[in-house]
Amino acid sequence: MKLFEMIEKIPACQVAGPQTQIITGLFYDSRQVVEGGAFFALPGTKADGHLFVEDAIARGAVAVFAEKPLNLPEGVTLVRVENARQAMALAAHAFYGNPTADIPVVGVTGTNGKTTVTYLLEAILRTAGKKPAVFGTVNYRYGKAELPSSHTTPE
Repeated sequence: MKLFEMIEKIPACQVAGPQTQIITGLFYDSRQVVEGGAFFALPGTKADGHLFVEDAIARGAVAVFAEKPLNLPEGVTLVRVENARQAMALAAHAFYGNPTADIPVVGVTGTNGKTTVTYLLEAILRTAGKKPAVFGTVNYRYGKAELPSSHTTPE
């Protein structure tokens, strides 16, 4: 997908740099960036993604989505956004071709009880003959496949 195709899905962004690059992947962890990648500088509670922009570029990022102003090398595009997490979600939606268009999605939020609620919903849906997937604190599950979770809330 070309960068400009992704950018047109993100409202109220400011773009500085070329927009015709082919984007090969979306990344919020600079250590995972590959040549042609788009890096999302997510502000966090322990670390600020803006601190890892140079590393992402060194690994091949051709576009950086950031909330703060940055001076980037020539050929690397800065996409300034109000909310980098929202921009990443919209970019992923475009990049992966709207993967949940035909899949009902349920999000569970709150301070306590999220894991219990997801286990209950999973059991109810299975009993109803559905094939639910669960992405949660304990693990990620679909059918007989089970993977350990890397984050309490996956990006």
